[in-house]
Order: sequence, then C-alpha cells, then structure tokens
Amino acid sequence: MRKIFFRQRFFSGKLVFAVLLVFALCFCSTFMGDAEGKTMFQALFCYSKEELASMGEGAAAYMGLMGFRDSEWFPVLLPVLVSFPWVYDFTGQWFSGNYYLAVSRMSRKTYALRTMIRAAGTGFFILAAGVLLYAACLWICFPHYSTNDPAVSALAMTYGATVLQRAAYFIKSLLHTGLLAALLAMLSVVLAVVLKDRFLALTLPVLAGYMSVKLSAVCRTAGHAGGNSKGGGLVMFLFPSEHLYYDRLFAYSFGLSYGFYLFFLVVMAVLLTGLLMCWVNRRND
Repeated sequence: MRKIFFRQRFFSGKLVFAVLLVFALCFCSTFMGDAEGKTMFQALFCYSKEELASMGEGAAAYMGLMGFRDSEWFPVLLPVLVSFPWVYDFTGQWFSGNYYLAVSRMSRKTYALRTMIRAAGTGFFILAAGVLLYAACLWICFPHYSTNDPAVSALAMTYGATVLQRAAYFIKSLLHTGLLAALLAMLSVVLAVVLKDRFLALTLPVLAGYMSVKLSAVCRTAGHAGGNSKGGGLVMFLFPSEHLYYDRLFAYSFGLSYGFYLFFLVVMAVLLTGLLMCWVNRRND
C-alpha cells in the first residue's frame, strides 16, 4: 500500500508531463553550430550527425547542454513548469476538508514544513529530470569531444579540458538551477495560500519572469550592468531572470564567493517556510 501511495502521489501524470515540458523547453535554446539562429530542436532535425560533426565545437553535445537555460522563454516558463504538479495537489487538499484530515495527524508546524519540503523536492526533481533527459538526448544525437587543446578550444577554455572538469561545471549549473526551481515551487505554494487562487499563484511568477527578461535587456542596453559596477549588479539582482546565471556570474558581479548566494537562497527558503507556518497557524475556518 505504501508503494502504491508513493507512486500515485509523487510519480503522477502531472509530474511526468512537467518533466517532459522542461525537456522540451531545453531544446528551445540557441544552437551555436551556425549563425542562422536555429534552436537546438531545429538543429536536431535539420542536420545529420556528420554535418554536425563538421561544424566543430559549436555543434557539440556539451555546448548545447551548457546552453540549456539560455532561451528567452526558460526564465519565463520555469516557475510554472516546476510548480504546477505540487501546487495542484496541495491546493486540492488546502481548499477542501482533506486539510483537516491531514493536519489532525500532525502538528500544524509539521504540516507546513512537510508541505514546503515536498514543494522544494518536486521542483528540484522536475528541473533535474528534464535537463538530464535533455543531456541524454544530446549525447545520442550530437557529436561530443572528450579532451581538447586549451590553446585553441573554446570548450576547453570555458569549461575545462577534461571530462571531469566539464562534468563538474555542468553539475554546478544543474544544482544551481535546481535550487532556484525548488525555491520557485515553494513561492508558488505560499502565493496560493495568500491569494487563495492557484491560477494566480502559478501565473504571477510567469509574468514576473517575462517582465524581468524585458527589463534586464533594457538595463543592459542602457549600460547599467556594465563592468563590475556594484550599482549595476544590484539593479540586475532585482530581476529574477538574472539569478539563473549566478552560478557563473555572482562572484564577478559582486566580488563575493558563490557561498554567499547559497546562503541567500537558504534564507529565502526559511522565510517562505515561516510564512506558510504563520498562515497555517492562523487558519481557524
């Protein structure tokens, strides 16, 4: 019975669908093998593996993998894709009598904590599974290079000359984006409770992501984010879409270790969990 319950509650159809959507979203990133502005999805069907191999490192599987979050739509759609499976399950319980059945078996603090852990875990899993599925597809369909001369190789200069170095670079990017996905899922849960509407809880972060992409582009054009300007870095910090790349750019933008950014994520997770606990404790209806 426990296995059946776990399969129904965690490996649901919504979860699988979300993973496949993240997988598809990764293919919207730009193909770097030519100057025609194709997406990775277009390149997959437009070129044979031999043609891709003749294009050099720009068409390499690893180059496409490291660009998995580089499409304009990635920061816009990521909040809803990593949130909707658990938000739908949670709100189905929260807005019905099932909430009282659940909270009667544990303290309200435990209920809030478990809810946020499930939200974070689901968000992280959706992102990681979708990206790893994308990586497997690229490994099969695109050429790859194991080692290169750092003096002449863009891949080697940027990501490392060995398989181990490149794997570490990718894992850091995956974990960073997964942590953001976890935080976005937690945020959607809190919004659903505060706004009493799961549709708004899922769509408001999407709108924020869209506005962030557009406004950050305006700021770059205006020159506010140039160089190591602390003012420019602080302005860009306000845009959620910029946080996708802080595994690479946080130290450059602020002159601080990436560990400070991880501390910021932990603080945000604690604050969101605290907000949900307060709301659960206040509920008396």
